[in-house]
Amino acid sequence: MKITNARLSRLNVFFEAANGLQEFEYCDLLAECPNLEILKTTEVIGDEGLEVVAAICKKMKRLRIYKRTKDQNVEGWITEEGLIALSKGCSELEYLTIYMSSITNEALKCVGNNMKKLCDFRLMLFVVNPQQKLRQRVLDIGVESLLKGCPDLKRLSLLFYTYWLTGNGIKSIVKYGKNVKVMQLGNIVRSDAMLNFFENELCNPIGLQKLETLDMWNCCFSGTALTRAQAVHLMGSSAI
Repeated sequence: MKITNARLSRLNVFFEAANGLQEFEYCDLLAECPNLEILKTTEVIGDEGLEVVAAICKKMKRLRIYKRTKDQNVEGWITEEGLIALSKGCSELEYLTIYMSSITNEALKCVGNNMKKLCDFRLMLFVVNPQQKLRQRVLDIGVESLLKGCPDLKRLSLLFYTYWLTGNGIKSIVKYGKNVKVMQLGNIVRSDAMLNFFENELCNPIGLQKLETLDMWNCCFSGTALTRAQAVHLMGSSAI
């Protein structure tokens, strides 16, 4: 399949269409679109496809990559290698939604170092590489580097499955997410103690000053702890 119009700026290869493409066919397709600015697709694009995007599509501003299936146990095609290549090659990117099967702190650092215009970042991680050690699944350092390097972020979504943040990671979000208005966190707050810590950080007057919406999904804390956190937040808001 060949796109002869090199001026193409938008491409939607989604749902059934993407499922019917082989990865090498996808790479050939993308190689013919040097002026792409907006791409919507599924993870069939793979690491190799992202490498082509990084090398060819230097004007890319909005990239949405979704899962082909709702089954979280199905192995994904995109790893940290694809994200590193993308971040090095597409410095104009402003919006990125991406489903991945594995990631490293180094990949998130690379995003922060290169994608300075990023204002909307949504990362979904579901399947971990079984060879990856437990200590490599803590993403505190990477998240801190991401937020430091992308000060204009207004929306941040981190939905983890077998990765997580510690208290240091939460501190980084609060300290450096000064312009974030919408935040979605999944599988990050894993205990009542962690919720209490997070709640205290939210009340920190120097952080998250513009936060308007906070969604927490699949976070393992009790109803009692949630009620207490809500009460503390309301008290803090009324005191402002």
